[in-house]
Amino acid sequence: MAKPPKSIVLLELNNLAASCEEQAANLSLTTPGSVHDARVQLRKLHSVLESLAPFLESSGRVSRAIRKAKKLHLALQKVRDLEVMLEHLQANSQTQSAATALLMVKIRTRLFKALEAEKTIVQVKVDSGKLEFDAAALRASIAKLKLKETGSKTDPAILVLLAKRQASLVKALSKLDLTADRIGQIHAMRIELKQFRYLSEFAAHIDASVIDKAQNRQLKVAQEGFGVLHDYEVLKSWLAKPKNSSPKLEPILAILIHRIDRRSKQLESKLTGLTW
Repeated sequence: MAKPPKSIVLLELNNLAASCEEQAANLSLTTPGSVHDARVQLRKLHSVLESLAPFLESSGRVSRAIRKAKKLHLALQKVRDLEVMLEHLQANSQTQSAATALLMVKIRTRLFKALEAEKTIVQVKVDSGKLEFDAAALRASIAKLKLKETGSKTDPAILVLLAKRQASLVKALSKLDLTADRIGQIHAMRIELKQFRYLSEFAAHIDASVIDKAQNRQLKVAQEGFGVLHDYEVLKSWLAKPKNSSPKLEPILAILIHRIDRRSKQLESKLTGLTW
């Protein structure tokens, strides 16, 4: 990989910030996909900036702006989790009995109400200014960034960063143990996959030769797989909460949890054999 002009690296950071600004401006809690798209862009920018931090000067202002963006990201995460849970619940609600179907509707209605309540909470915070994403300030901060002189052939040393991320991913896979704290373990694995993939994609904008396209496709499949696995576990946890149950609903909830658990185990068997 030839040494990329510093301006290209900073330009790509600015492009990521611009994408975040566009998603934040178009954010709508009622538009399908809007919450997901905003979270993805915020996550990408945070991940890449975190990876590049050792090579950046004057990154304090950017860090402060990112912390504010992270608050919005975490708030949107609750909304997105409930949206996805509702989708998975719908996919696992098939039944032949009219009486059972009615009970399934009641469960979905409870989840839908929880989603709408969370949307209202987030919207109030956004409207009041408690949750804000000052994209203009972030882009202004990025414009003032400078790259440190590393003395390496690549500046910043993208290949070194990628190697470190890959090593971290391999280590995480080797230690993966889903017999305890499944949600936490799966979530951590997703983070490792995302950080490696986002940095790979960022590096590819600078020099396409640094990325293995086949590997990147595998990364995407694995990331999405662990995402679905995480969704299954979160939904099972929600269904198992006493406040979501009643004597009439208990048999249906047990059926749903069994169905989702079966799909979760099938997916888990495919994902735990991955190597890089």
